[in-house]
Amino acid sequence: MAAGLRRGVHRGIPVSGVSLLYEGADDALEERHAELIGMIRSEGLASDEFVLEIPTDKVVNTALLLDELPDVYDSLVFIRPSDAKRFIGLAALYDLAVETAGRDRVAKVERVNLLDLKKALPADEAARYVKEVPHESLAKVVRVRE
Repeated sequence: MAAGLRRGVHRGIPVSGVSLLYEGADDALEERHAELIGMIRSEGLASDEFVLEIPTDKVVNTALLLDELPDVYDSLVFIRPSDAKRFIGLAALYDLAVETAGRDRVAKVERVNLLDLKKALPADEAARYVKEVPHESLAKVVRVRE
């Protein structure tokens, strides 16, 4: 690996089959990867030893389905939760969920956004309602500084 690529993300030490990240991990490798792929594409670089493979995903041609089979389209169409949130907001989604599923079911998955809490209460009071929860998927090996 070139020295310039070693500065950022260093995936490393497999521990019990899980690859941990070293401290200082960033997006340098991913950025460099995108840069190199872009260069290969824009400059039309070719090789006898390598070929650029671009994976594809199968997706529904929604425009064609709507045009040719509107009833099927209407029975299958949906929007992502993030789009629903953007269109109608979290409060309206919450109210709709309570109305549809009932308060008891919704209560089991209720959340309060930390930034909203900080806006609603003075800092010292908001801090009383904040706790730290370990985020195991972000575990990393950290160099001990001397």
